[in-house]
Amino acid sequence: MAMDRIVFRVCSCQKDKASFWERIAREINQKTGLEVELKIFQNLEEEFNLSTTSYPDLYFASFCATCESRKKGFIPVAKIQEIRHKDFGLLFKEKVSKLKQKEFFKLGLLKNSCLLNLLLNIYQELPVPLTQILPIFYPSQEQIKQAFLKDQIDLALLSEDFFKKNQDLINETITFLPLYSYYSHFFLINTNSSYFLWLKDFFLNLFIIENIQVEPISQEEDKLIQTFSLLPDLLSNLWEKALIYETFYKSPHLGVLIYRDNQILMTNEYLLKALKYEPQDIKNYKLEDLLFNEKIKLLISERIKRRCTGEFFSAVYHQIPVKTKEGRKRMFNIYANTVLFQGDFAGIALGIDVTPEVRYKEFIEVIKEVNRLLIETYSEKEMFHKVSEVLYNALDLAGVWVGEVDEETKQVKPMFYYPESLSFITSVEKNFFSLENKTFSFYKSFHEKKINLIPDVNQHPYPQEVLEKLKEFKVRSVCSLPVLKGQRVSHVLVLWSKEPNFFTEEYFELLEELQNNLSFVLKKIDLAFRVQIFNEFIKQSDEILIISNDKGQIEYINSTGYKQLELEDNVFSINLFSFLGITPEEVEQILQKGQIIKKIVSILLSKNRHFFELKLGSVRFSDQKKIVISGKNLTKEIVFEMEKQKILNQDLLTGLLNYQGIAQKITGISNVIKEGILVLLDLYNFSYINHFYGLEAGDKVLITVAQRLKETFPNALISRPVGDSFAFFLVDYDKKQTYNLIKQLHQIFNQPIEVKPGERLLLEFQGSIVFYPEDGNNFLELWRKANILLSEVKKKGPNVIEVFNPYVEKQVENIFFVERLVKKAVQENLFVFYYQPYFSSELEIVGLEALVRIKENGKIFPPGDFIEYLENSPYLKEFEWLSVEKNLANLQRFQKPISINISSKSLETMHIFEILYKKAELLHLIPCCLGIEITEHALAANLEQASKLLKRLKFYKINIFVDDFGTGYSSLHYLKDLPIDFLKIDQVFIKDFLNDKKTYFVLETIISLAKKLNIKTVTEGVETREQFEALKSLGCDYFQGFLFAKPMSEEECLEYIKNYKKPEL
Repeated sequence: MAMDRIVFRVCSCQKDKASFWERIAREINQKTGLEVELKIFQNLEEEFNLSTTSYPDLYFASFCATCESRKKGFIPVAKIQEIRHKDFGLLFKEKVSKLKQKEFFKLGLLKNSCLLNLLLNIYQELPVPLTQILPIFYPSQEQIKQAFLKDQIDLALLSEDFFKKNQDLINETITFLPLYSYYSHFFLINTNSSYFLWLKDFFLNLFIIENIQVEPISQEEDKLIQTFSLLPDLLSNLWEKALIYETFYKSPHLGVLIYRDNQILMTNEYLLKALKYEPQDIKNYKLEDLLFNEKIKLLISERIKRRCTGEFFSAVYHQIPVKTKEGRKRMFNIYANTVLFQGDFAGIALGIDVTPEVRYKEFIEVIKEVNRLLIETYSEKEMFHKVSEVLYNALDLAGVWVGEVDEETKQVKPMFYYPESLSFITSVEKNFFSLENKTFSFYKSFHEKKINLIPDVNQHPYPQEVLEKLKEFKVRSVCSLPVLKGQRVSHVLVLWSKEPNFFTEEYFELLEELQNNLSFVLKKIDLAFRVQIFNEFIKQSDEILIISNDKGQIEYINSTGYKQLELEDNVFSINLFSFLGITPEEVEQILQKGQIIKKIVSILLSKNRHFFELKLGSVRFSDQKKIVISGKNLTKEIVFEMEKQKILNQDLLTGLLNYQGIAQKITGISNVIKEGILVLLDLYNFSYINHFYGLEAGDKVLITVAQRLKETFPNALISRPVGDSFAFFLVDYDKKQTYNLIKQLHQIFNQPIEVKPGERLLLEFQGSIVFYPEDGNNFLELWRKANILLSEVKKKGPNVIEVFNPYVEKQVENIFFVERLVKKAVQENLFVFYYQPYFSSELEIVGLEALVRIKENGKIFPPGDFIEYLENSPYLKEFEWLSVEKNLANLQRFQKPISINISSKSLETMHIFEILYKKAELLHLIPCCLGIEITEHALAANLEQASKLLKRLKFYKINIFVDDFGTGYSSLHYLKDLPIDFLKIDQVFIKDFLNDKKTYFVLETIISLAKKLNIKTVTEGVETREQFEALKSLGCDYFQGFLFAKPMSEEECLEYIKNYKKPEL
């Protein structure tokens, strides 16, 4: 604003009355003695683009502009009374009835919120729901016009002045609708103007210029303007909420249901489709009719009553079974709240169908149960019967049957079925099971050896008679799974579901695992059967029987002995003792001492060595003693045992030793060798090959690597112990050659492998090297150290191989100790909790932090000794179950809030939610809150995921603490977005903040920011009174440290609380 000059601006509708406004400007000049700079706006754009830097001292404005300016610091003081003034008009092409049929219609208007007041006028003239109007803002009316002519908008809101200049817009197809304003124009004074008081005094009295009366405004008019200035924001807010509701209601992924007094009032299309109801059907049901669980019915019934009385509260239900029209279950996650609907209180439920996710988890559990059964199964019939029953019951299927493939007749012959009602399939015509009909589900399973999924039988080109049979049994979805015996499909497992889209691609990997497991067990059963037959044959075969005199001359031999010993016709001239290797001393023991001798002899027969187990004794015939020899040919048994050991100790894919094989070999030679080297290798990202190139390509890679290792290290014991790992052991290897060995390994993996015709792949690996006996004097010790070193190497990326060293050895010893300690603590319940209170500024105990320890033989191990291992061990879930259970019990004992620390791994694996779900009822009953402390690092890793998880925690009445705040990933972003209750400021800030201004200012900022975000602060490590007083003055809420109390055992803490008196610091 210029000095000694009043800036006066006038509404653009007055530009034809310049002389009148010049007269008013002179009147102001005469009364105030100040120069007046008058300007009449030439158009709305110029008027609406008024910036904060050019606000006038005095402004004559229309009613809409007055309402908008009221929010910018202008106050109305006087008016010129006008009658029904046309400020704006509405332009549209289509008939009103046609507009109403649209889901939304676009309204083009200038970018100024005051124009939203005209929505009420539009609603009067075109009675359509405001939620159907979608405002599109433009910087100029010319742009609105062009957008309207190009059909980019349906309606155009333009000033009367603009219409006058664009009369050509109106024609037979375009309708113009004037919008009338019944309100005056007003004189507005800028409250920030230096001339505010002068101008206010000037307009206090009524005056007339050119027969036009200027008079002060009334209180009623001022209140009306105030009300209408708020209206655009209110309309905008209501508009946004209505559009949000419309979005939810029409969402294809969210169910909406409104109910009152257990009666369903309204549902959206998504929910009707998910539950298979018609709109007219569902309103005849009560809400409880859709629920299965009686406990949930009672809970929801009680909450419905509360909602109908007008109580506003939210509720979250996880995985609630909801009944479809067909009576089947669909699982929903539901959020419910109280709303006003049709003038009365009602409940609204927003639900997401999580049936596929729940079913996927069920599928995983089914696979686990099937795997357990398969381990215990040793017959095909038992296997298929058990698997069919488990799959049917666990997945709630329509039926399961197994067909045996008959390659001669090209048919699948049903042999097992479940339940009994499926017995009809054994009497169905044979053409129903043809392997030649491409429309049948098992055609692909047999010919391509692949799982075949038919999500919806009604969409599949089945023959009509087959489709009718499936409909008769209410089958809607089919899965055919080939079971292989060797390289051929021997059986087909067929699963029937009553639900369409039950079998989809998302379960393919799990079905593939089931297929592989069934095929493996068939192979195992076949091998066991062969072994059994061979053993039975050996048991039932006839034994050799020979009788000789004391000179070794054969007097009798049975046919079995004759054949097996391959004796010629001159059998009686052979000396048996020499032939069988029986010594004179043994003959004497038999004949003179009456002893029975057992021995195994080896005889070369037909250029092959045979083994016989012999039993030598004597019998007396009359006055003579005869030597009786009975025995059996062990050759087949020994060869069988050797083959059996080969199977047990050999990897069938590569022909290398397996883990058991290399373990036995190294154990067997460790006592006779001086030194050796064990190398452990892991193929990097091998699962990628299986996933993208297929299992056959993966097998080819493994076989190729095995062959290269054999060629490179011909004297080594080479093994494929598991999966994509290899190991080899070199005897008496010169350590100085270790560098060359590593180079050889790199050469092996630097050669590409052809995984498919024309596709070559370079492998990457990781490895570890240990030496015998320096790093271990037995196989298990070597293997364990090599694995630990390999785990460290895996953190460093591909193509890294390292040699075991003292640093790793120290780590190994520590890992062994910690592993033993944690395992023992879990098994023997050695975990104990110490509690450190935190206090208010008035020194009241407001809560406790639970700090875990391990107590073994009277010795206390702090968390720093074991917590890192525990968080990455299989014992974490058991420990956190114990932690929650123990501290919930102590919540009731201490009657104080307790916070526990949880690992980020628990959030990732969802363990903590499984535990809290089981304790949900108790958590809501206990008056004191359980707190959970999470480090900044765990939150910062994935803010979006963290937000979802923390919101779930809040459902269980959990207080959220951010632990060690300020030491790692402090972020204002997550403080704003996450539901955090407490910030625990790390003691590193407290230690020196009194002597360090920067630290002091950081602390001050953190505490101030937390207060503004409604987050409580807890400072850790408070040790002096000076620290306490300074922190209190900064506004810190709670304090923890040795100044007040050290961590105490459970009993000490209970006693401390009972006898607590405020200390005098």
